[in-house]
Amino acid sequence: MQNNTEVNGNKKDINREHILKIAREIFSKYGYKKTTLDDIANAVRKGKSSLYYYFESKEDLFQAVILKEVDILGKELEIVINRNTDPVDKLRDYILT
Repeated sequence: MQNNTEVNGNKKDINREHILKIAREIFSKYGYKKTTLDDIANAVRKGKSSLYYYFESKEDLFQAVILKEVDILGKELEIVINRNTDPVDKLRDYILT
């Protein structure tokens, strides 16, 4: 059985991931400069202070979005590299990823 710390930790991770997903969409649509924390807070239906619980600043949130994207790309590239295919096909897939 999970204790309260584990449940709260999981909920915090879920909330953080949701904020990152929405922030990514908003940053992609409006760019870093035009996006405000108010925009993101409204989109996730939370107060701006809730964002500060997870991220220190807009820059910190943006950095987290970028790091998440880099992680996703790295995993996708690893899948391509580990395929048992012709090196030319592998290189093409790597470039297209």
